[in-house]
Amino acid sequence: VKLPAEAVLYLSSDQLPGDWRDEPAPPSTAEIGDGWLEGRENLALAVPSVVVPRELNYLLNPVHPQFGEVIKGATEIDFQPDRRL
Repeated sequence: VKLPAEAVLYLSSDQLPGDWRDEPAPPSTAEIGDGWLEGRENLALAVPSVVVPRELNYLLNPVHPQFGEVIKGATEIDFQPDRRL
C-alpha cells in the first residue's frame, strides 16, 4: 500500500501514554485509536511497534474517503510471522 505522506498522522513514543508497551495493552492506547478513527481526519495512523519500537505500524482508517482508492493499489504478499511473536 502506498500512502500519501500528507494522509498519515505520525505519533512518536513521546506522544503515547507511559504504559503504551504494557501487556495487556492498556485502555489508554485503545482510546487514542478510537479517537483517531472517529476523527476521520487521516487515512493512516503511524505508531511505534511494541515489539520493535524503532519500527512503525500503520493503521488504516476504513471510513476515510481515500481508503478505497489507496487499497485498490494494494498487493497481497505471503507473510509468515515468527512463531515467537
